[in-house]
Amino acid sequence: MASYPDSPEQEREKLRRFQEQEKKRYKAEQERQEKKHRRQLEEMRAMAEATIKELEQLQNEKRKMLMEHETLKLKQHDEEYNASVREWKAQLKPRKQMLEEEFARQVEEQEKFYGASYAANSSIHLSDYDILAVSSSSSATTPTSHDGSVGSRLSLSSSFTQQRSS
Repeated sequence: MASYPDSPEQEREKLRRFQEQEKKRYKAEQERQEKKHRRQLEEMRAMAEATIKELEQLQNEKRKMLMEHETLKLKQHDEEYNASVREWKAQLKPRKQMLEEEFARQVEEQEKFYGASYAANSSIHLSDYDILAVSSSSSATTPTSHDGSVGSRLSLSSSFTQQRSS
């Protein structure tokens, strides 16, 4: 049979069917791509959440390690401080004894210089506060007594003499 050209109506019908099939194919391809993209998006979200959880866990571990390190440093500083306080307290009695011996020597020197009558009239009594103020000063040449006077250890007796005469 010879092929006859299709009538315009048949051509239109073929074109209409072809367009419908193309619309269906396009719509199916579009839905397939949307599903693919939704799946990829969900995978990326899950991966991002897993990464966030991992980072939070690492941060918590680092924070814990930092806290442990800081606690250890604080304990170490406390131990050093307590050791220095114990050492300072251990040195209090020897320093006090040394000062008392020095003051006794100065009193003897004054007795020799002024005579025995001076020693009877001037009994020097130092409070623990005076001794602590003198012994805990940072410099051996400039201790401060409770009245604010500053001088060398050897001249403390002269400051007591001046206080006595006033």
